[in-house]
Amino acid sequence: MNTVVLDKTGTLTQGRPELTDFEAINGHENEVLRLVAAVEAQSEHPIAEAIVQGAKARGLELPRSVALVPSLATALKPRSTATWCK
Repeated sequence: MNTVVLDKTGTLTQGRPELTDFEAINGHENEVLRLVAAVEAQSEHPIAEAIVQGAKARGLELPRSVALVPSLATALKPRSTATWCK
């Protein structure tokens, strides 16, 4: 055997990521997931959409207004193709 394929999110078998489990430190999973999903609702990324759908499937109501502050990382562009992580 020279290849192993793992399908952690359902992306390969179903063609889309799906939130299957969510755990928060010290409990409060529903409240944390509700807030995380509210932020991710503003994103078009497939993983963000999976988080939002997972929260809605659990019957969580998302807050309507969440302010996002752009981070410095969004403004940075690498000057080379060098690897940043060691």
